[in-house]
Amino acid sequence: NAAAHINFNLPRLTQVPPTYYVDTVSLGQPINFTVNAIDPDLHANGTLQAVEMTAVGGQLGPNCQAPPCATLNPPLPQTNTGMVGTTFSWTPTCDHLSTILGCQTISTHRFVFKVSDDFCPIPGVNYITVAIVVETDSIPAPQPRCIEYDTANGVSITWDYPPDTTNLSEYLIFYEDTVGNGFPVLDTVPGPSANSYLNPNGFGGGRYFIRSLASCG
Repeated sequence: NAAAHINFNLPRLTQVPPTYYVDTVSLGQPINFTVNAIDPDLHANGTLQAVEMTAVGGQLGPNCQAPPCATLNPPLPQTNTGMVGTTFSWTPTCDHLSTILGCQTISTHRFVFKVSDDFCPIPGVNYITVAIVVETDSIPAPQPRCIEYDTANGVSITWDYPPDTTNLSEYLIFYEDTVGNGFPVLDTVPGPSANSYLNPNGFGGGRYFIRSLASCG
């Protein structure tokens, strides 16, 4: 008795053999795919075997970890003769990000689909895992234009805008003093229209670094 075969219609998935699939999406990008399990095997009496499909995942609704939840239509578990299936739908938001990686914030959400038939004495079982990597759009850092210092006003910094500011929410200003105490965040500047910053408490020396921050932070 062979386990039911699982297939789905999301061509951009990258397969990590044998049963792990990965898709990378940006915030607000809808994810929709249909999962089907087919089992043509017969019982001894010539009838098709029943196939059950179940699924688990932290973002599956209705009580997921961080709404909006992913949905399955029809909801699982489902059992049918010879074939069973469901359609997965989800649109990730800022609430689904958790890991900062360089200038991007990412998070990986995993959904496991299991199918089993009713063959006796040992049912056939099959699994696949779909990992959805959610990431913000990577926004390049602005290019510094000028840093000026005078004893009356402090340090004034100006910069050129990044090429694309569509999802830019603010700029982070980092400062490292001459003692070498790292690059703590000095201040934030609301974006994307701003292109300057004044540090009234600044003084000569040290280094400044400016980072573009996407809409989720």
